[in-house]
Amino acid sequence: MSAIVQIDAISSEAATRLANTVMAAVQSWRQEQESGRLRVETVYDEERAALKIIVLGGQDVTVDLLKVINALIEEPE
Repeated sequence: MSAIVQIDAISSEAATRLANTVMAAVQSWRQEQESGRLRVETVYDEERAALKIIVLGGQDVTVDLLKVINALIEEPE
């Protein structure tokens, strides 16, 4: 399964915090589940102030990660 999440109007600092938190969650899941079926990449476009999070993996773990990303996006800074 693949998914791309784009977050617009996000500062570089907020994008870095979000990307670091997502990557930490991924690392934690890999250690707990030995799930090598999850790949995540982040790309920040400074000109557009947009962050893209690309997720490739099994359906269950991808859905779980999208829920985490959604919760982080909705969380007030």
